[in-house]
Amino acid sequence: MVFEQEQSDTINVKYSKLDGVLSFFKNIVGYKVFIFTVILAVSSMVSIFGYHPIPFVMLAVATVFKIPLLLPGVVTVLSMIILKASVPEIMLYVLTNITYIIATVAINIQDVGRKVAIGIKLAISMAIVTVIMFFVKKCELGYLLDNVALIFLVQAIYYVYVHGFYFLSNIDKNMIYSVEEIVSMAVMVMITLLPITNAGTVGMNIWMTICLLFVVLIGYTGNAISGVAVSVVLGMFSAILSKDINLLAVVAAPGIVASLLNRVNKAFSIIGVVISAVILNYIMQRNLVISPEIIE
Repeated sequence: MVFEQEQSDTINVKYSKLDGVLSFFKNIVGYKVFIFTVILAVSSMVSIFGYHPIPFVMLAVATVFKIPLLLPGVVTVLSMIILKASVPEIMLYVLTNITYIIATVAINIQDVGRKVAIGIKLAISMAIVTVIMFFVKKCELGYLLDNVALIFLVQAIYYVYVHGFYFLSNIDKNMIYSVEEIVSMAVMVMITLLPITNAGTVGMNIWMTICLLFVVLIGYTGNAISGVAVSVVLGMFSAILSKDINLLAVVAAPGIVASLLNRVNKAFSIIGVVISAVILNYIMQRNLVISPEIIE
């Protein structure tokens, strides 16, 4: 009895410490800042088509949601150092960060929405730094073209992340979200989890499993339009990632089935879950090799 009492006290102490940590993040740091930091720290060095756009994207996202710009700067630089990023890459980010902070104060863009204005300021900042480094380092034309491509990629991902982060930062509230926000959230989460694929075939299969379950979950809990949209978008993303068009059907079909059956009865959408389990089992039995070339 004494041992059981001591064990119970130990468990209570552990739960008390856990509650203390959670309370710290909720009351001091804030849920929004905590989610932002986790997403940035995990995905700061995710490479898409050979580029690392997420640190630049999160600068603009921080501005939209009124998060101090010092936070993404510190988190990104630390991540780059830990993951052994190249010195020119770190310099490009630091200079862009400084230029962007100046641009947010000095440049006043009117007749457009706040989110669009922030995106334009980020693009201008990246362009200025690119031109400066192009002439200072006397780079070849290819450097200039690569950075122009990076600017366009950052802009595309920025608009996805703004809507996705809005969903995640308000997930603890009883709110109704648009299809655009739900799809953006799904893409944002799966991009954040891309580092899992660094573990090779096993990591890629884990990523695909999460993606497939995520699609079915949204199809089951959300409305039909959201479920179908997320299924198709993540299916396309998986197909591009693996360079296997068959994965479009593998990922999208279960979510679409779950979403459409959900219109009839939520219980019927369980069929979609069963179908997804069968497909996933088929993939594993085939030992499908997926090479994540898009993130190399």
